[in-house]
Amino acid sequence: MYVGCGLILAQLLLLIHPAAGYNLDQEHSLVFSGPPSSMFGYSVLLHQHRAQSWLVVGAPVANSSSSPSVDSPGAIYSCDISAEHRRCRQMHSDYQKKFGEDYGSCQAGISNFLTRDLIIMGAPGTSYWTGSVLVFNTSSGGMSVYLDDETGAVSFGSYLGYSVGAGHFLSPDSVEVVGGAPQYYQKGKVFIFTIDKSFLRIVSEVSGQELGSYFGSSVCAIDLNADGLSDLLVGAPMATGATREEGRVHGKLAEAAFQLTGSDAYAARFGETVADLGDLDDDGYPADVAIGAPHEDNLNGAVYIYNGRKEGISAAPSQVKVSLVLPEQIDQQMATCREQDAPTVCFNVSICFSVRSRQFRGAIDLQYNLTADPLHKPSFPHRFYFHYNGSSNSTRGRVRARPGQITCLTHVAHQKKDVRDIFTPVEFEVSYSHSETSPHRGNANAFPPLKPILQQSPGHQNRITNQTQFARSCSLVNCSTNMQLSAELMLPHSQYFALGSGNTIVLKTALRNAGDDAFLPRLSLRFPSNIHYNKVLQNVNISFLLDVNQNSTPGDIILHLNASSDNLENEEYLHDNSISLTLPLKYGVNVNVHGFVTPNSFVFGDEEATSVECYTESFNYTYKVLNSGPSRSRDTVVVIMLPKILTPYRHRLLQLVDWQPSHGVCSLSDQTISVIDDCDVPQASVIKQLIFFFSSVSTRRMFCGRGDEMCEQLVCHLGNLEVGREASIHLEVKLNPNVLLQAPVKHTDNTCLGFLKARFLHKVAKLHGTGVVRPQVVVEALFTQKPSALVKIFIIVVSLILGLVILAALVWCLWKAGFFKRNLQKKKEEEFNRDSWDYVPKSNERESTS
Repeated sequence: MYVGCGLILAQLLLLIHPAAGYNLDQEHSLVFSGPPSSMFGYSVLLHQHRAQSWLVVGAPVANSSSSPSVDSPGAIYSCDISAEHRRCRQMHSDYQKKFGEDYGSCQAGISNFLTRDLIIMGAPGTSYWTGSVLVFNTSSGGMSVYLDDETGAVSFGSYLGYSVGAGHFLSPDSVEVVGGAPQYYQKGKVFIFTIDKSFLRIVSEVSGQELGSYFGSSVCAIDLNADGLSDLLVGAPMATGATREEGRVHGKLAEAAFQLTGSDAYAARFGETVADLGDLDDDGYPADVAIGAPHEDNLNGAVYIYNGRKEGISAAPSQVKVSLVLPEQIDQQMATCREQDAPTVCFNVSICFSVRSRQFRGAIDLQYNLTADPLHKPSFPHRFYFHYNGSSNSTRGRVRARPGQITCLTHVAHQKKDVRDIFTPVEFEVSYSHSETSPHRGNANAFPPLKPILQQSPGHQNRITNQTQFARSCSLVNCSTNMQLSAELMLPHSQYFALGSGNTIVLKTALRNAGDDAFLPRLSLRFPSNIHYNKVLQNVNISFLLDVNQNSTPGDIILHLNASSDNLENEEYLHDNSISLTLPLKYGVNVNVHGFVTPNSFVFGDEEATSVECYTESFNYTYKVLNSGPSRSRDTVVVIMLPKILTPYRHRLLQLVDWQPSHGVCSLSDQTISVIDDCDVPQASVIKQLIFFFSSVSTRRMFCGRGDEMCEQLVCHLGNLEVGREASIHLEVKLNPNVLLQAPVKHTDNTCLGFLKARFLHKVAKLHGTGVVRPQVVVEALFTQKPSALVKIFIIVVSLILGLVILAALVWCLWKAGFFKRNLQKKKEEEFNRDSWDYVPKSNERESTS
């Protein structure tokens, strides 16, 4: 007993590319030959009259029996297809001679087209190769012609009439004439004419776009979509695409435009000729087209067949329908078959064929191949086989189908033992083809009956697939899984990963299934090329080890993780199957800058050591820049700043004489204030000098802040510093000590500041510290403590004045104390005038005697 199932019909169609050749009879042919070197076959035409068929062949350089005196005038041959002997006879031309000056070089008849009542001829040589189109009405005997008018619609040298045609463009009942002008302004143009008595009037134009494509060298008016109006195909055999002269055919379907390209072969000249084949494939749309590519395949040539459809040109529809019938589900609990006395799970696989044809009513033999489980997992064997074919998963057979009938065949598929993959749907595939036949050829000189073929339709192939699945007991709809993924990056630094640190990144993930069983669950990790996968640490909570390429550039790296399985997971559960993590990569920069100066101090203020030079003090600064890693320091920039002036004075204090970097280049910044370079520096006032002389010891520190415009700024671009590399910067600086005397102090510290920066600071992480590296180099300026000449004079003068003042004050005090009164003279006078000790009065000298 077999498991029953409903019919699921599907149509199998054979697909061919629109540029592929149509399946005509290429094995049998009738060969006709003409005179050698006559270009026999340059143009051919099949002509039928009653029961006879002829092949009309042109030989443009053959000798003509009608004009034996002319060398190679060309000839036309008629070849009888129905005759036993393949002979061609030359057709005699009209013996009526027609000469006239207006017919010179017009080349009338180089192209022609016949309708029921009209003979249309092209004359591209008319009017200095402007060209013209001539129409002869066989019913009325009237002639209509296009004459170049004053408007100049057709330019000189256009070759109008190089190709001609006719169709119903304005209405289904009217007839319009088409003429190609491939040399119109070297791009080509096609004109559509209406017949107005004896003249042709232009009603529409189609222009070419590519220079030198020869657009209009062939034209074909044909109703591609069976709407009653003609559509237009225009050949451009010299059009160039990817290589050279592949050729194109441009189509105009109503208002829509399209292009046919053939096989796009080099120099194929696809579109040299375009011919209407009628309803070649018998599908009801009489708009099949043949397009020639005479130079394709190394000048062997090719002919392409395109079929007309309701929507335009496409490949032909299939004439065979195939359906593949399977049960909706496979129940592993129901072992309905027995093999080797053991129950097995099996079911019926039915293949049904139907044939459709417009004219053919006989049986068609087809062969098919049925394959079970062609899409099984590579790591698992196919799950079903056909019992009469051993353990093989394929079988083949033949079937004879008739039009209007459905022919079905049934095969039994058996399930193998111990099938693990019950999640992947089981697919069956049928491919079919026409059985090879050799039709009987009664007459060797006649064409054999045509072999039946399988028509083609776009979007289909000659195989059909259908699938079923295993029956399962599930808790969720559609037996869906519910994969839940979480992940975390374990970085050596909490916020970023420093390039060159040599550490390994740990990516911790956790995967959980909250739904039905997951078959072959997978966790995929997608990362850029500068991340190297190392290994998996655990298989339960999975941890990945990842290494970073040291040549990576800084930036954010996105790691994508995705969990999936081979069976279905409903869309509402997919939101937590994927995670994207951001790994910030930065340059881990640890750059040390050290500086020193020689000499590191000097003495100023000694007037005796005078010099003609302004800048008498010289210093040599040296800065060492060392990159300790772990990453290279990209675009390293060192900025060195020196005090330029002594605030608030404008005379230059320091002069940067020379600089020599070991790497890169240095330049002075112009973002500083202007200074006075005059050597004549005004000294401080006497009062300031006296205050400075008599004040206690003090220290002034001169320093520069970042961006300080009162400092000299030297910017050194050192470029990239690799790990362990050192760069040095040597400076020669001169100082004018007279500037310090403008506001002298006992002790001055002149600080030279250098700080380091890097380009793209948001991608640089400073290790072992924060901020920008700012080393300082200090030069001490010591005052001599010797007073200046003005101070010396001032001290002497003040001392003298002060001494005199003190002396005057002392004299005045003595005077006030009576020290300068003359009491001693009076006393001497009294003593002189008193009596002597012997009491002898000494009234006068005369009275004294000895």
